[in-house]
Amino acid sequence: MLASSDGELRRFILERHPVRGFWIRLDGAWRELRSFHRYPPAVEALLGEAVTASLLLAATLKFTLQSNIQRWLGDLIELADLNVTAEEAVLRVGVRYVVRRTRESVTLQLTHQV
Repeated sequence: MLASSDGELRRFILERHPVRGFWIRLDGAWRELRSFHRYPPAVEALLGEAVTASLLLAATLKFTLQSNIQRWLGDLIELADLNVTAEEAVLRVGVRYVVRRTRESVTLQLTHQV
């Protein structure tokens, strides 16, 4: 979950229903982004959708990665931290885990230009 004066991103699940998703509210960051240039309403709407889509992509990727790591590697590693960001067409994934057998702590930083 992201929560600050810049906005919020929360995951939700409707129990007993096959529905889950994310709720996003952009505040300060959205106002700041729009302050750089006055866009026509249609362009501003598209920009808002693109910003929201990038946040949803990062959140969904984090949730999917976390689930798959636990499912496939849970016997071998203990996931300590997983961070996913998408900024300026760059996707960054940071993973910190502990190898269960040796207790060795490992940190990985992965970057992909979109």
